[in-house]
Amino acid sequence: MKRLAALAAMKLSVYMDAEENQKLFQYYQGLLISGMTEQDLVGCQEAPEYLFQDNPVAEQRYDLLYRLLKGNPVSLTAIQLYILTCMDIRTLQLLEQCFGIAAEGPTIQEAWAITHREEECIDYISDAYEAFVLVKNLLLADLEEQNFLKAAFRPDPYLAAWLLGEHDMDFTLRSYCSVWQAENDPGKPITLLKEKEQAAAFLKKRGKRAVVYVSGAWGSGRKFFVCQAARSAGYSLLFVPYEKLVAEGCMTKDVWARVLRQCLLGRLSLCITDITLSKDGVQCMETIFQKINQDYAFLELPLFLTGYPEVKPAFFLKDGGCSASLSDDTLKDSWCSVSISNDTLEEQEAFWNYFSKEYLKDSAHFPVETLAARMNLTAGQIKCVVEQLAGKGYEKSWNIQDIFRACYQILDDGRYQNMKLVPGKYTWEDLKIPPYIKRLLLELCNQAQYQITVLSQWGIGKKISYGRCVSALFSGPPGTGKTMAAQVVAAHLGLDIYQVDLSQIMDKYIGETEKRLKEVFDQAEKSNMVLLFDEADALFSNRTDTGDAKERHMNAQVSYLLQRIEEFTGIVLMTTNLVSHMDDAFFRRFRYHIQFQMPGRALRKELWEYMLEDVPKDGIDFAYLASQFELSGAQIKNAALNACYQAAAGKAKLKMQHLVEAVFQEGKKEGKLMLPGDFGVYGNLLDGLFQLMNQDTG
Repeated sequence: MKRLAALAAMKLSVYMDAEENQKLFQYYQGLLISGMTEQDLVGCQEAPEYLFQDNPVAEQRYDLLYRLLKGNPVSLTAIQLYILTCMDIRTLQLLEQCFGIAAEGPTIQEAWAITHREEECIDYISDAYEAFVLVKNLLLADLEEQNFLKAAFRPDPYLAAWLLGEHDMDFTLRSYCSVWQAENDPGKPITLLKEKEQAAAFLKKRGKRAVVYVSGAWGSGRKFFVCQAARSAGYSLLFVPYEKLVAEGCMTKDVWARVLRQCLLGRLSLCITDITLSKDGVQCMETIFQKINQDYAFLELPLFLTGYPEVKPAFFLKDGGCSASLSDDTLKDSWCSVSISNDTLEEQEAFWNYFSKEYLKDSAHFPVETLAARMNLTAGQIKCVVEQLAGKGYEKSWNIQDIFRACYQILDDGRYQNMKLVPGKYTWEDLKIPPYIKRLLLELCNQAQYQITVLSQWGIGKKISYGRCVSALFSGPPGTGKTMAAQVVAAHLGLDIYQVDLSQIMDKYIGETEKRLKEVFDQAEKSNMVLLFDEADALFSNRTDTGDAKERHMNAQVSYLLQRIEEFTGIVLMTTNLVSHMDDAFFRRFRYHIQFQMPGRALRKELWEYMLEDVPKDGIDFAYLASQFELSGAQIKNAALNACYQAAAGKAKLKMQHLVEAVFQEGKKEGKLMLPGDFGVYGNLLDGLFQLMNQDTG
């Protein structure tokens, strides 16, 4: 770059007195052409092939600048002065001596004066402004100056380093911006193939006037879509977060100037990511996009934007034309938008397959289909999970529970509002139920596991627009295993189970209950949890035709819940002790209505033996306990637990005495009238207890 600096110095020396002129001229002429005179300087060729014919890299870089500046001599002189300022700290002082302008860097007025010795720039103001516009983004013009003629070009070293062959990004941008090169990403499109083809066709047709906006939730694959569409049209990208542009107000000027320069030098299309309404609101956004309209058009490259569904930037990019659907075959407008909604099961499977092959050493046995069926993750979340697994060094052995745990770590974003995690880890061995009920529960699990096969591969999903929720109602008397069954189903699927806190959901104010139910379903759908409404009869009662305001309020709640169950794509389990109180419309919404019953004699014997199998005991008559007392599973658990504590306190083995007294107390707790005769051959074991109860305590 010494040649450019020498060229600027020799041009500047003409304005100095004879002695200073001679010193400066002689110092720099050797860097350009040996023996050059002032007369030679007048006719000096400044085209890249003349200046850098012996340096191909410098010639290529300077040639790009030359073309960007359209060979404008004033703009080229401004570049040369900038290089000289970076190399020689005396330059600003010399410029002030020659032209009387005190500034932090060279100005377009000084460049004009050096280039046009006999012409005042004020007489050619439009030509001077044209030269300024060409060079302002490359030299980071200080636009705080009202007079563009005196706006200083800051002596930032990046451009000089770039001219020398630097490939890295501007240091100021490296921490949050990223470059994507189309030629370095040969990957094939995975999802939204039709939309990407249409976007690529739109870009090829509209070229530099195209604006593409891709909206969707965080991690939905917006950047992925942009890359694939841009690659098809032959564009590389510079990704810049929207929040960095607005970090210091409506437009962070230094950042914006450096972004434009990076796009210019790298011929990168700009992609502003994660656009959201700033804290200053609509007015701030309008100011930002007005700036984009004014400055970015100069680059003659398409503009890409990504944001959230609620943001509508088409309103602000008024010069970009009106919004057009990608389905418009004419593609007549310079604006198009793509909305990425929730991925289908087939698309999620494609993302799991793609990222596992991309990041894992051995993806042959990676459980792609299982993960797609049980986890409702976005493309970005899937990428994060796979990267995390790769960092842990997994190879051939894949533990599905470890993968699920990694998924939940990515998803843990405040799911605990209005619901709580149920920590139980029960298995099928713990759940003592009739074989038919167990079969129904396994069928329920199969519906969650084989969704891809049935809905995608077999095409059933195309015929079902709603009602994909895997749902079941567990009804039956208290203590028959409904809640435990829900936990076993979740454990079998490897998913977390969250119980809805009805005390936080129910609200007397109209609309509040529905609002909280919406939050619960939204969280559950996003976080892939099993949603459990335990003892839900209070919320999901029968609708009535009464005109009472309270009843209308309850009817609205029930109707809203029915609607959300229809729309929900996850797993919903509900339990009730009072099935007769449930609205009839609920039964149609559930895939299964599983009716739990009081255990029979054989099952009661199995429950007693299971509870006490590891307890030190002596003379326990399990057949008697099972046949004599019609207890639920929960009652058997309570009685067995109380008897064990009583035996432990007496430092003795568990005996029938302890169990008979515990069963008596359990019945009394339930309000039953129990007499020694109800205990058959073991009734005498209650004599001591009855004596205590009949003692006069007065």
